[in-house]
Amino acid sequence: MKCKSVFVKILVLILIFSMISILNPVPQFAQNIKDNTKNQEIKASPKNIRESTTFYVYIGWIWLVILVLIYILILKIKEADRMYRMRFESDKGKRFSH
Repeated sequence: MKCKSVFVKILVLILIFSMISILNPVPQFAQNIKDNTKNQEIKASPKNIRESTTFYVYIGWIWLVILVLIYILILKIKEADRMYRMRFESDKGKRFSH
């Protein structure tokens, strides 16, 4: 039981760190990109504060939904384990009696 919760926590941490790494690129790669883009077109950026924050609100909402679904899944697993143990303990003496 403890192994499942540790696994879920590790999975959540991996997802969080991967999202952070996607949103914050490594500075040395950013320097190489700046040097290589002198002759290339500049891509459009958000025009106002609303457009720039919309993306982060969307990503935050997605993470919130993922965490709530993981929490519900953990509760369902615990309930299934509890039901299995109840059935198993109630049938202990009846299983192998002749």
